[in-house]
Amino acid sequence: MQTAEDLVRRLREQEWIDDPFLGPVPAADFEAGSPVWPTSPRWESIGTVAVTGQGPRTVAELRFVPADRGESVLPVGIVWDEAAGLRRARVYYNKALLGSDQVRGPVIPPDPDLVLNPSMRRYLAALRAGDEQGLLDVLEPGLRVFGPMGEVRAGNVRAEFAKRMSDGGGVPLMYVTATDDGTRAAMEFISWRIRPHAGLGVYERAPSGRIAVFRAYEGPVRTDFR
Repeated sequence: MQTAEDLVRRLREQEWIDDPFLGPVPAADFEAGSPVWPTSPRWESIGTVAVTGQGPRTVAELRFVPADRGESVLPVGIVWDEAAGLRRARVYYNKALLGSDQVRGPVIPPDPDLVLNPSMRRYLAALRAGDEQGLLDVLEPGLRVFGPMGEVRAGNVRAEFAKRMSDGGGVPLMYVTATDDGTRAAMEFISWRIRPHAGLGVYERAPSGRIAVFRAYEGPVRTDFR
């Protein structure tokens, strides 16, 4: 999936596609109405950040570069899901970058067979509990954080991230799918931080098992510190 044409071909093969603006729609409706249709003149190019696969799911992380240089690059995550022999895609991006402040509700129910890597279990437990030290223990000292608006900058990103995630008693969050290739985990989630909303986060683990890179595609996610 290196070109817009490849992406178009795969999108057209889907039985339905869930888009932040449109909801779950047939591929033809996604092509007609989604702002992230790959061959729209709005986009100059599309780059691949990473692809994570496990079982019937593959998660592609993309960067949509706008033709108008005054607009921001749009990080887009696509979950290709072929469970039960069906072809479905769930698309995640920050609608605020496209002029909307509406929150997207939950997209799918939790996978009843969800299995989390031990590091991700510890991270989730600390996140929910607002356990700052627990978060520090599972985050690599050189942690890098990428929100929808770009890379987060701070004097000590790891410490600041742990503090922000623990503020207010933690983050009420549930993972609904986990696509983990052994070193990288792409997690669809539901969060109740403001009201129920869907999101996608990708976590890369260092050889130590600690999280070294976090990329958020939709949330909202509190990664606004600088």
